[in-house]
Amino acid sequence: MIKLITHTDLDGAGCAILATITFKNDANITYCHTPSEVNEYLDKNLSELNTYEKVYIADCSCDEKYFKLIPHIRLFDHHITADSLNKFSNATVKMELNNRKTCGTELFYNYLIQHGKIHNCAFFVELVRSFDTWDWKNEKYQLPYYLNNLLYIDGIANFVNNYANRMEKYDLNELTLFSERERILLNHEINQINKYIDTKKQYVRVINTNKYKIGFSFADRNQSVFGNEICQQLGCDIAIMLGLDIGVIQFRTANENIDVSTLAKAFNGGGHKAASGGKLDTEEINSLINYVINKLGDYIGKRID
Repeated sequence: MIKLITHTDLDGAGCAILATITFKNDANITYCHTPSEVNEYLDKNLSELNTYEKVYIADCSCDEKYFKLIPHIRLFDHHITADSLNKFSNATVKMELNNRKTCGTELFYNYLIQHGKIHNCAFFVELVRSFDTWDWKNEKYQLPYYLNNLLYIDGIANFVNNYANRMEKYDLNELTLFSERERILLNHEINQINKYIDTKKQYVRVINTNKYKIGFSFADRNQSVFGNEICQQLGCDIAIMLGLDIGVIQFRTANENIDVSTLAKAFNGGGHKAASGGKLDTEEINSLINYVINKLGDYIGKRID
């Protein structure tokens, strides 16, 4: 049995698909949103993890101490906040590969190919890489964007199983990437996303500091595209989006002189220079809930839990 710990986005799903194709039922997969969540998981499951043949961490990272506590870890990441882990021989952290931005799925795929563990999945891997690095936007190539939307339509578990099964049966290409049903769902979803973003843009709080113009919003989905819209359409230097239901904070920028990965560190997170995220403190979310409950006072009674 092998363990894969990976991210919750398309890149993480790509890593999970590769692991499912390669190791089949011998792959046990856990999804984590931030490096701090990975650390928490490793702490809680240290004894169990030492029973696995291999522990792969892909498209996310962990603290240095775990390379000693779990010697059979093999890490693949492309976030600049994990660069210091390159000191370990069993860590591969690269932001670029072959003169272009790379992703966790591509790094993990190259490892599996080099060790003769997987067949050709290059078309799918490139779609994931293109979306995760936002090359699709520059190239005006929509398939990576559609693939990402399907992930959120299906949910990560169904998406991973469906594409692992599909890619084991035949090679994917532009004609076979989506079924007819999926194309119909995607057309509907794109319309819904556009409406959602158009509506949410009206309620963005624009805050001017002595350094930056910041667009602040509560957004629980489509943060990548929405954050880009805040920066591009509203002229903000930084987009900050809170997802209270899932307890995350997301940062985006289109300014090459700004590194939002440094902001994510304040929330025990990490990421890229232009896109990063962290975890919201549960107590802070509960404080907001308590504020609302207490504001309502005697109308609903006091909180008793």
